[in-house]
Amino acid sequence: MKRMQFVAKSQILRALLTKMALSPPPNNSSSGELRWVDHMSRIIHKDVKIDINELGGCIFEVPKSIRSFKPEAYTPQLLALGPYHHFLPELYQIQLAKLSAAKEVLKQDQLLNFEQLMIDDLKELELPIRVCYNKYLDLDPNTLAWILAIDGLFLLHFFNIDMHNEDHFAGGKLKINAIIADIMMLENQIPIILLERIQRTLSSYGYFVELQYSWLFSKLMGFCESHSPLKLADSAYLGHNPGHLLDLMYHLIVNNRGWKPEARSMEEMDTEAYYEETLMAFEENVGQIIDVATDLAIPGAKVIQKAFTIEENMKRIYNLVGKKGNNSGTEGEPLKVEEIKIPKVSQLCNLAKIKFDANKGGIRDIKFDEKELTFYFPVITLNVNSEVILRNLVAYEVLSAKSESTLEFAQYVDLMSGIIDDAEDARLLREAGIIEGSLTNEEIASLFNRIDKVTKKPSEKTELEKIVDKTNEYFDSRPRVKLSNFMKKYFASSMTVLVFGEAIMFNFSNSYSNFALQMI
Repeated sequence: MKRMQFVAKSQILRALLTKMALSPPPNNSSSGELRWVDHMSRIIHKDVKIDINELGGCIFEVPKSIRSFKPEAYTPQLLALGPYHHFLPELYQIQLAKLSAAKEVLKQDQLLNFEQLMIDDLKELELPIRVCYNKYLDLDPNTLAWILAIDGLFLLHFFNIDMHNEDHFAGGKLKINAIIADIMMLENQIPIILLERIQRTLSSYGYFVELQYSWLFSKLMGFCESHSPLKLADSAYLGHNPGHLLDLMYHLIVNNRGWKPEARSMEEMDTEAYYEETLMAFEENVGQIIDVATDLAIPGAKVIQKAFTIEENMKRIYNLVGKKGNNSGTEGEPLKVEEIKIPKVSQLCNLAKIKFDANKGGIRDIKFDEKELTFYFPVITLNVNSEVILRNLVAYEVLSAKSESTLEFAQYVDLMSGIIDDAEDARLLREAGIIEGSLTNEEIASLFNRIDKVTKKPSEKTELEKIVDKTNEYFDSRPRVKLSNFMKKYFASSMTVLVFGEAIMFNFSNSYSNFALQMI
């Protein structure tokens, strides 16, 4: 037991020392340097008793490579929570509302002992709280404790009263929506261990006595259920100690399962392999058959041969040029990643007769059933704050991902961006029961067209990528799709030749006219 406690202390100590050693004092100010030295000294001598594994997810600063796509989706517009944006002058107005909320939690006579009761208590939690942030916090312990105490009390008050009270803030619904969006931003997260400590402190001293241990988690769960774009798993299947509200919502989303995938029999897999081999053999022999038909001067054979030659040449060109986008990008520039390759909803419906239907699970239950010709998706609810929440969930997943992570939520958002291109696609998904919410079809299409990909390429194909490949293979094999692709490629090539020919004739005509005029 002592060894485990020593290991836990060593982990936190090592994390803090590494973070601070890599973070020079800001602006080279003498006060900043003194605070940095003071932090280092206290870390060395502090007796840390909290296991680092209990701290949950980290509160990251969103890098420019992600933020540059839409900065306002990651920077609070009204409410600053925590140390990252606390001193922004444009957010000062809401400070008065936060102070008012904190005072409403405590009675007047209880405020007299507030500093001794709350601030001193939170100072004891300083080092574990600093570990929760991935950026060096150039704040002394007293300032940090005051910031987090006021912000923590405001959140408890908001969860308990203001979440459904439009009259509490001037501006009503619009201001509440802005506050909810800010609360869900990654850089605005407050560690749950801080909220638990505030709740425990208030309860133990008779303040806000209705705050029991289960109260906080039930309020956090209720907030996630009210504002999550996707349905959530039961908390019993969380399998994770949430570090903050966004971390809780993320894990409740990705762990939501409806049905388990049915195990396929060996006979089914052998049959599928047989048909794949037969199709490949047929495709290999088609070219030879056409060549023989051409040699025998069979009518129409040359036209077919030309069409296949054009298609093969186009494939070679595509392979040389590569797919759209690239993964490179210097620091501070937007991260460019190739867009997912899949037809949009209207094409899948009209050309391949694929239907869309809502499943009872989450993003891990997405599947394409070839027998039913149905693409199953989880229900997503899109409202005014959905884009901010989706973007910050993706950012959190990307920034907290380990090397083996598949970034399944980011891949889901990428898939939705791939299949939704315009309002018609959104309308079809809404009619299928996959999309709900107050956004119009045009707003939904605009939302997913604005969300850029920020995912990395995993070493092996994920389940979702396999589903996309399966869908693409079926779509590309449809006669109507083949005919449509052929007509596009053939006429595109023909138009190129015609335009080139017209340009030559135009230049020749101009040259001849000039020559004739000179002769006259």
